[in-house]
Amino acid sequence: MHVSRMIQDLRTKGLRLTPQRMVIFRALAESDQHLNAYEILEQLKPEYPMLSLATVYKTLELLKDMCKITPTGLGDGNRYEANPEPHVNLVCTRCGRIQDFLDPAVEKLHHQVSDHSGFSIHGARVEYFGVCPACQAEGQDG
Repeated sequence: MHVSRMIQDLRTKGLRLTPQRMVIFRALAESDQHLNAYEILEQLKPEYPMLSLATVYKTLELLKDMCKITPTGLGDGNRYEANPEPHVNLVCTRCGRIQDFLDPAVEKLHHQVSDHSGFSIHGARVEYFGVCPACQAEGQDG
């Protein structure tokens, strides 16, 4: 599982596995949304009342440096995701929702780029902008 790999990598780097690091990473890994620091804090605060925004930001920075999460600088500041699979982010220009699109063709392209360029690719970010089905249904297309 994705979470167990993160735990192993923290230990390999000699970093402590704090409860805060664990719950913040788990919140991202289990979310189907791309969350910002405030949303993570809001989600975790009821169960972890001592959690601070500073701790959330420090943990996000650590996880980003370890390549465990990916920031997307869209809309209202950085949002983060923990989806390690090659995918495309579909960004709604109306409501701001970001949806992952996974397809074997995306993974194939990821490997082709690596094979043909010689790059050891640690991650990629591809974003398509448009209007999501919910906003289209509300007549907000355009």
